[in-house]
Amino acid sequence: MKRQTQAFHPWCIRFGFILLAVAANAANAQHPTSDVHAIQRVHQRLLELHPRAQIWPGFRPDTLPYLFVLPGRGHVLVGWRGALPAGFTAVEGLSQTGFKPQDALRSASTSTELGGRMVAQVSVDALIERDLITIAAHEAFHVFEGASR
Repeated sequence: MKRQTQAFHPWCIRFGFILLAVAANAANAQHPTSDVHAIQRVHQRLLELHPRAQIWPGFRPDTLPYLFVLPGRGHVLVGWRGALPAGFTAVEGLSQTGFKPQDALRSASTSTELGGRMVAQVSVDALIERDLITIAAHEAFHVFEGASR
């Protein structure tokens, strides 16, 4: 009977998979810097476009927080005033922006409550600026509409 080499020993294979899982988890714990900066640019562009496109009297998207859900990576919170909600950490160099690692598969674009405040939640399928601005403005209007009732 031939002796198994250490490389293919079942214990080594299991240990290798455990190491890969731990490494993948550690990578997910850090915020994806380029994606967070892209989301910040989307938010900034939305705020720049608003004065030129009067949507509804009293609607001010600059006064609302936005939660962008990056499936499998986490949540990016922009436009939040005050202390960030539990689980979010401040993103260095970006004011009013936080990141929360979360391995969510998917989320609905909707208005939702976070830390006692209503936020416009946007599910990010792809970082296409025009699409994200449109969805963010739409969901922000729902937050405004709910607050106006």
